Amino acid sequence: MSKNSERRAKYELVYLQKSDGKLETINKKKRKEANAPTASQLDQTPDSKGVIDYYRLVEIGDDKEVEWRRKLGGMLKREIGEAEHRDQNWIIAHMPENYRLYEHVRFTKSDETGEAIKSSNTHAKGHNDRQDAYLYGHPLGRKKRYRSPADFFHHLLWLVMDDSSDPDNCTCKICAPDDIQCPDLFPELLKETNKEPLKKEAVTASSPAKAQSSAGANPMVVVPVHPNAQGKQTKSPAQAGKATQAPAINAPARGTTPMLVQTPLEAAKSEEQKADAQYGKFVFRLGETVWFNKDPAWGLSVIINRGIFKDSQGRERARYQVQPLSYPFEHQESQIRTDDNLRPWLAWSAPPPYHMGLRQKGFHYANIDWRAVVEGKFGDGDPEVDGSIFAARAIDESITLLGLLSSNNQIVTTGERLYNGVYFGGEKFWVGDPVRLRSTQGPDLMVVHRIVERLKNNSTSTASATISVVGDIYLFTTVPYNPSSVQPSMTHLPLRMRREIDFQNRILQSFHKTTICKLTQTQSRIPIVDVKGRWYEPSTLLPILEGMDVFHDNLRHGIIRDTGPMMNARLQEGHTLAAGQAGKRFLSREETLGAAVPKGTKVANPSEALPFVEQEPPLAGEGSQGGAQVQGQGQVDEMAQFMNLEGIGDSMGESAYGGQIWGDGQQ
Repeated sequence: MSKNSERRAKYELVYLQKSDGKLETINKKKRKEANAPTASQLDQTPDSKGVIDYYRLVEIGDDKEVEWRRKLGGMLKREIGEAEHRDQNWIIAHMPENYRLYEHVRFTKSDETGEAIKSSNTHAKGHNDRQDAYLYGHPLGRKKRYRSPADFFHHLLWLVMDDSSDPDNCTCKICAPDDIQCPDLFPELLKETNKEPLKKEAVTASSPAKAQSSAGANPMVVVPVHPNAQGKQTKSPAQAGKATQAPAINAPARGTTPMLVQTPLEAAKSEEQKADAQYGKFVFRLGETVWFNKDPAWGLSVIINRGIFKDSQGRERARYQVQPLSYPFEHQESQIRTDDNLRPWLAWSAPPPYHMGLRQKGFHYANIDWRAVVEGKFGDGDPEVDGSIFAARAIDESITLLGLLSSNNQIVTTGERLYNGVYFGGEKFWVGDPVRLRSTQGPDLMVVHRIVERLKNNSTSTASATISVVGDIYLFTTVPYNPSSVQPSMTHLPLRMRREIDFQNRILQSFHKTTICKLTQTQSRIPIVDVKGRWYEPSTLLPILEGMDVFHDNLRHGIIRDTGPMMNARLQEGHTLAAGQAGKRFLSREETLGAAVPKGTKVANPSEALPFVEQEPPLAGEGSQGGAQVQGQGQVDEMAQFMNLEGIGDSMGESAYGGQIWGDGQQ
């Protein structure tokens, strides 16, 4: 053997510290069953045609078992290895505890010779019709098995990297199943696209058997030793020979370029924050400004409560109580709307005031003489519509910090206060949320890890304080599919981002494309004014903006549009803030809303959520819960037509998302 071949054959052992594997599970009939192939599947008795079709346990040290461990070790090294590990080959020392590999064997036995009839298909174990391997052990039971090392890798990465051991953080195909990705997706579409990866990973090392024997000569312990999947204890480093301790993964050698490491997410600190972090539950948040459908016109409102209802098809969906914005002397009552009858505030640009006299610069909600407006001194128009426009602009200029996290000692020492969330203009985001950035031209997102208010020296005034956000920056994009590459780690991404990436890749794999989220900067600190707004996952927002039929048709063609270019940035044209000013500070959302809503209006707490109902909420144009009737088609006046943004979007065709009215995205 040449020196190069011998060098390639040496592997460093990686010991696994924990496992979620189960040897037994409880089935739907509440009975225990082995987390393995059934007795009939293990039976090697030939059928009437001489076909033997069975599963066999792959023993430790078998070529196929070693091949799985070698591939998993290689993917693990590429994912978490440092520059100093570049010349090493990794192999996991054992499968996670209680995970066992089984091989599905199928061949035909000759009646004359009693031996297997050779098939044209050649496998490592001989000429069989079929010889696939499956990894059993997932806690959901024997039907939830992994078909390949690549299939299992994201679950392995979760076991290694996630200190919380929360299965919601795992992005493997079992822990993140199809049925929670997009509840309205056509079943036949999933059937068409949910296929195996296009190509298997190429094998570049020397034979697995030799790799195993070489690995034991001088093992490197990357993670503490743990019993293997077959129930037998793997040799410890002391038993295997003199061990070399691996350097800490987060301490690269001097002179090398350090590998970027994701910042772990902190646990949610409130029930509302937990609800907002869930995928597909609530698109819109308490206290946010939204457009609401008045049939056929659209108006501006604020969400004051929300809850869940069951629709006519038995699906649980969100419903929202919205309070229309208005001028100080007249207000509509609150109304109930569903997701499809709402739009994010930043999805459209507000039109100019209808009263010609209010189109001059310098007017804002608080300094307008609304009695003079009602008396017609600013020209013809609808005070309610113009009141809602100016109110929404005023909210867009506001900032309210939520959930003080810092102790008094931290404030005295650093001059900084840390917060858990913020009303950022018409939107709300939390620590742990992804946000869109104004300072970049590409599809970059920041996962926020800190919201920081810095006080000026020797001052406790919030008026002169600066607000910034600190977080990891990612490139969220779609690239050509490369079967030999491992997708960037998603371990510390927010759940909504992980679910979105998994959903998109289930669709795109059949089109030779894949969506990735690549870490480009860690712990970056930027002024909060450089945030455009919060990020909406395409699979939940596109059906609302485009319509479900268009969304499904695009999916069939492998098209999933980025929602970023469809959305405006906060602080649209005409705002009254000074250059670089983050916003006007308010202590609460109610203070921000002021006279634009009825006196006494409160934004509800999660404990005061709308009660669960098993009926459809009233549709736009059919009245509302305790509210007045919305104008019918025959009563729509000129101003309602002017506010008919849906019609404007339709008339603009394909350019609707890039126009001045609908989705004038600011870069």
